[in-house]
Amino acid sequence: MSMMYAQSNGMVDHSWRAPLVPSQPCYTQQRAGAPPIPNWAGSAAKAIGILFIIFGTISIIMNIVWLSIALPTVSVTGIGFWSGTFLITTGILATIAGVKRNSMALIVATLVLSVITMISDLVVIGFGAFQTIESEDADACSWCGGYDPYYYAQMVSLPFAAAFIGIGVFTFALLLTISIISCRPLCCKPSPAHSYSYNVPTGTMNPAGQ
Repeated sequence: MSMMYAQSNGMVDHSWRAPLVPSQPCYTQQRAGAPPIPNWAGSAAKAIGILFIIFGTISIIMNIVWLSIALPTVSVTGIGFWSGTFLITTGILATIAGVKRNSMALIVATLVLSVITMISDLVVIGFGAFQTIESEDADACSWCGGYDPYYYAQMVSLPFAAAFIGIGVFTFALLLTISIISCRPLCCKPSPAHSYSYNVPTGTMNPAGQ
């Protein structure tokens, strides 16, 4: 900046004149927002999805075996079939959502199906507990003697009931985890992209008039 001296009507004018600083055109820098699911959550979703597929397949196979060796029992409800189908479908969606982390549609679908599968797991646990009680009651009547098809079916069903309870509890915990991961980008949306504009000066600031 420079100080200019001007005389008018016998008075000296002390004023400052801002120098003219040449500048280049304005540049804009973009900062993109983060993906809905971070890398660690995407990896966790893929791993949990694979576990769902494995346990869903095991549930279906167990129900087939259970039906073939023990009737009438809770196996006739097909708890392994429908719970296994829910687990496999949720696992496929979770795996794809973990790969395509920017797809909000897949994230929402995974969250909704996870909640439905959690309800399915609670029903499986209830049926398993009911079958366990039935098997214990049949064991109490074992004094009847002789071969009793009902008693045999209930005793054979006990390990299946325990296995379904275990799968239900374990997958329920995993479903709760995947629901939290899916809910994160919906409840805590990432900040949008920001733009920053600035001028790039050229040369040095020289006093005006020099």
